[in-house]
Amino acid sequence: MLWLILGIIIGVAAFWVFNANKSGKITVKWYQWALGIIALVMLLLTVENYINFQKELEPVAANFMLVGLGVPALLAASLIWLIPVFKKGKANTGETKVSS
Repeated sequence: MLWLILGIIIGVAAFWVFNANKSGKITVKWYQWALGIIALVMLLLTVENYINFQKELEPVAANFMLVGLGVPALLAASLIWLIPVFKKGKANTGETKVSS
């Protein structure tokens, strides 16, 4: 049931991103697609491994997988948002300089 719910959520999110990108509401660069796919795969692997290690009564291994795959997945997902924000901030600071 978990994978059905996750599949529906991922499908709706992907549908929204594709349609918003096609209509011009948002712009998605190639590296954002790549980071998004990598982050999604890593998050799904993290969930799968964590649940199965907990079922096997291996909490240390489950926590290691949570940290080992979950943290890099969250970092990759945050880069999708942070890279354009830093580029925009860098561009704005360069344009708004006033010379004395």
